[in-house]
Amino acid sequence: MEKMLITNINGRNIYIFTDDKISFYISMPNMEFNNTNIAINLIDNTNNINIANSNNELIKEEITKIYNNFHQDDFTIITPVLDSNLTEQIKLNNDEKIFNYTDRIISYLINCGYKILTNENIQVNNIIKLVNNPTYNDFNKWFINKYNGRVELIESNNNTLKQESEVPNDISVSSEEKNIANEVLENTNTINAIKDNEMVPEEKTRDLGFVSYVLLGVVVAVISLVILYMIV
Repeated sequence: MEKMLITNINGRNIYIFTDDKISFYISMPNMEFNNTNIAINLIDNTNNINIANSNNELIKEEITKIYNNFHQDDFTIITPVLDSNLTEQIKLNNDEKIFNYTDRIISYLINCGYKILTNENIQVNNIIKLVNNPTYNDFNKWFINKYNGRVELIESNNNTLKQESEVPNDISVSSEEKNIANEVLENTNTINAIKDNEMVPEEKTRDLGFVSYVLLGVVVAVISLVILYMIV
């Protein structure tokens, strides 16, 4: 994954990360903060922040406008560069397939953000935030209800972030879907989830080698006894 510094806003560096799947911007907390919340920021038009379409000065100007709305250091804002066709579909169609596809993108962003932050020794809190862009109202409601307490909607207002006091509950999601959704977030947000399993095959190989040596010893002993018996 490629990383490039775009600008510094209020002491926080804003980077763009790019791989073969997606590009996204992320704000790194000030060094005095050792824990943070990941907040996903879906925006309507990403053409001006797409490095494939815009020059560096225009990108810096647009990113400054976006991230000037977020001054709190206990939030790490991730802004993905989504295709405009997808963002229009999210806005105009209350469609389960589109929402699930967007959900997979967000889960991937959460996973990437978690790895980036923990590599900098920053603790990531388990509750994921979703910045409330009103044009994605249907998706926001669907996403909040699907994850059932694991995601909180937040408002950007007067250069600070405020949590929504009311969580919309007018969308019906089956218990099976909620369980699957919770598993996705558990996999991306569980701290200390990485374990070194590479030693297990090595131990098994060593055990098999030991058994082989024992069997070889038994065979040699039997052959020796047979030879001694024939000589006698």
